[in-house]
Amino acid sequence: MKRKLDFLSFPAGLLQEEPLRLDILRETDDWLALHKPAGLAAIRRGYGKEKHYSIGDALQGEYDRGKPQLQAHGFDGIHSLCAPAYEVEGIYLLAKNPACRRSLREAMGSGQFSFHYQFWSAPRPELPDQLECHLPVARHRQEDRALVSHRTGKKATTLFRRLHALPGGDYWESTSPFDRWHQVRLHAAESGFPPLLDSLYGGAEELPFEWLKILPRRQPAFPSLYQSTLLLPDEPPLTLPPPRIWKKLQNSLTPSKHSI
Repeated sequence: MKRKLDFLSFPAGLLQEEPLRLDILRETDDWLALHKPAGLAAIRRGYGKEKHYSIGDALQGEYDRGKPQLQAHGFDGIHSLCAPAYEVEGIYLLAKNPACRRSLREAMGSGQFSFHYQFWSAPRPELPDQLECHLPVARHRQEDRALVSHRTGKKATTLFRRLHALPGGDYWESTSPFDRWHQVRLHAAESGFPPLLDSLYGGAEELPFEWLKILPRRQPAFPSLYQSTLLLPDEPPLTLPPPRIWKKLQNSLTPSKHSI
C-alpha cells in the first residue's frame, strides 16, 4: 500500500493551473481535516461561487479512478461534512466512511460543533466587546449573497467577541454552533461592523490609510476573514494561524502588546 503523506495532491489543471497540495491538519481512522485556501470551493453547494467544480468533486474523481493516495488514507468514498465558503481560508472536514459521516452530521446538527472565524472591521468604539446575533439566514434567489429572512431563513446564532481595538480597526472573533453559508459576514454586517474589504456586505472597500503606511506595497491579498478554529466533540481544537499579513499588521500597530 502507498505510504500516507501529510498532504493530498492534485495535478495541474484539475483545481488550478498549477499542481496543488492541501495540507492535512489532522487525521483519524474515520475522518480527515484539510487546510482549504481562499479562492477554492471545497463543497459544491449549487449557489454562490460554490456552483462549480470543487475540491470534493476532484477527490471523488480521484477516488473513482482508484488513486493510491486516497486508498492509503483508508477512504471508503468521499463524504464532505463542512468547509468555509469559496472566498475564505479554513478547515475542510471529510469523513472516510458513511458511518462516520452520519455520526458527525448528527453531532453537528445537535450543536456539538463550534465554528470560529476572525476578521477586522472599521473601529466601532460605541459597540460592546461582546454581542450576539440571532437573525435567520437565507440565500438570495437572484444574487450570490445571503440575507435576513424571517419567512424563509434558517435559525442561526453568532457570538462576537472583540479581541483587540487598534488604530484603524477592531479585531473580532465569531463563534457559532452551526456554520451557514455567509452567516458570519451577514451577522457582522447586521450588527454594525462588517469585515473590512467585504463590499458584498457593506465593508469598507479600502484599508485604513495608517495601515497602508505599514504594509508592503506588493502585499498579498488582504482577506476579509478566515476560519481560525473548528471544535469537534471529544477532540482537541483544529486550528489555523492567522494570515501572515494580519500578524505583521497587528505587531506593527502594537509592537509591545498582545499578539494575534
